[in-house]
Amino acid sequence: MTQITALSSAEDPWGAEQSLALILGELAAGGMHCTIIVSSDAAEEFFGRTAGVSVVRVSYRDNARVARWVAFLRAMRRTGRADAIIVASVDLYILGWVCRLTSGGSANVIADLHDTFDRGIDRWKVRALLLGFSRVIAISRYVATELRLLDHCRIVGRPTDKTAWSGSEPGVGGQALRVGVVGRLVPEKRLEVVIEAFDRLPQAELHVYGAAFGRDEGYAARIVQEIQGAGKGHFYHGRQEAAVIYSSIDVLVVANETEASGRTVVEAMSRGVPVVVPDVGGASEYIVACPGGGITWSTRRGPAALRECIEILAGDPDRLRSMGVAARAWANAERSPTVVARMYAAAIGVGGDLGEAG
Repeated sequence: MTQITALSSAEDPWGAEQSLALILGELAAGGMHCTIIVSSDAAEEFFGRTAGVSVVRVSYRDNARVARWVAFLRAMRRTGRADAIIVASVDLYILGWVCRLTSGGSANVIADLHDTFDRGIDRWKVRALLLGFSRVIAISRYVATELRLLDHCRIVGRPTDKTAWSGSEPGVGGQALRVGVVGRLVPEKRLEVVIEAFDRLPQAELHVYGAAFGRDEGYAARIVQEIQGAGKGHFYHGRQEAAVIYSSIDVLVVANETEASGRTVVEAMSRGVPVVVPDVGGASEYIVACPGGGITWSTRRGPAALRECIEILAGDPDRLRSMGVAARAWANAERSPTVVARMYAAAIGVGGDLGEAG
């Protein structure tokens, strides 16, 4: 039986971890033995809900990097030989070098690349670390291009979940267009752009679903105040079920022009919710793949361009509805867990071992 071992040091399971759980679940359903090593209670609980996937929890006395690396290496030794080792956290990328060197270069170690890096020095460091891997999988062409790795990695998008395959028909839910923003409330999400775009937009309502993340609580508090204090929309704190969120909005907006890919985009599309995304960055690749499933706004023109896109959709319910139909058809055909898992298995070098997933 093919053995897959994945490593994640994520404190909380956000988009990358949700995608990884779906992929590992499909690989397990296809006959592979999948283990993931994690270092937080939240990650242990989250991955523990994935059928067929074994979860190993590591711990260490403090948050020192060396202690973390040693803990993961020891856990890997306890789990035994793996046909593929997937490193899914940047702060563990050094283990690619360790595994390759200690195996004499024979270990099949894969970097799962799903982040972007603002500073040039950070991009340089990550590129150096990635040299220690046998393979690199990037979540989007944008991510690979930013690190100048487009010719040296495989591009595998992330899946939507199967619960998205059923639901009501797409369409406008009320008199005003319900515009949704979903995800972490952190500066790189650029929610201030969305808030500014909502000046003089009486035909639309802003619905923000999110939560503060770590040291960015101050930013989150300011954004919430701007939304609620100025009466510009509604804020829903914490995580909610995707089915609840996407049944409550008519269109999803992304403001971050450096988004690596945007899991919320494929979540929305798979449920028949059209998307409005920047014309640059990883999120724009969804519109390249499915031109009828949404539209892009010009980052060069800023909030005014985003406002115009929202006005267009608010004034054309038939177009909005047809976009939703196209988005759902594409996402559920091209980004189903089974389809993506097969692409992922091929990218990590074990595609021939994957049986028929259930």
